[in-house]
Amino acid sequence: MQLSDFEKLVLSTIIEGDAEQGILTEQLTSAIVEKRDYTGVGLYTKLVVDPSGPRLEQAGRYVEEIPKAHLTHPVLSAGAGAMLWLSDGRIDTLECYTYEGDWPGDESQFSVSK
Repeated sequence: MQLSDFEKLVLSTIIEGDAEQGILTEQLTSAIVEKRDYTGVGLYTKLVVDPSGPRLEQAGRYVEEIPKAHLTHPVLSAGAGAMLWLSDGRIDTLECYTYEGDWPGDESQFSVSK
């Protein structure tokens, strides 16, 4: 599966300005969706990147260092969040979650910021 336009927007916002943005961008060029799981209050997108591509220099990041974004949507008064999980120096999973309420059906109405 390919990344949706929503996932591409969230990922590009998350990695913007990261110390290793170049490597993350390169990893995303080969990324394919292994699994997409809507939980009712969010979304997990499990990604697979080219194993022969570059790895992040800082392979293990603490959760405080994992790139994040804030999402706004007309039906979510409290908004939503997104974070990019990394594993062994590679992009692993995009996690999106509401702060309150159900995940909206129309993802095209999301705005994304840092």
